[in-house]
Amino acid sequence: DRELWKETIAQKAIPGIQANDAGMLGSHIAQELLISETPYTYLVGRDGRIISKKLSLTNVEKQLEKIFGY
Repeated sequence: DRELWKETIAQKAIPGIQANDAGMLGSHIAQELLISETPYTYLVGRDGRIISKKLSLTNVEKQLEKIFGY
C-alpha cells in the first residue's frame, strides 16, 4: 500500500531519500540493484557511485564520519 508506506515514512521521520517500487523484490530495479530484502540502504557518494550498501542507520553514521569527517 503506497499511501501507508508514505504515511509511515512521514510519521517515523525516516531520513534519506526513500524509494518504493510497486514490483517489490521481483521488479526490474530490485533485480538490477541486487536487492534481496527491504528496507535496503545505499550510501551514495557525491560522484553518484555506491560507497556502501545494506547498512544499518548506525553504520551509515559511522561511514559518513569516516568518509566525510562528520
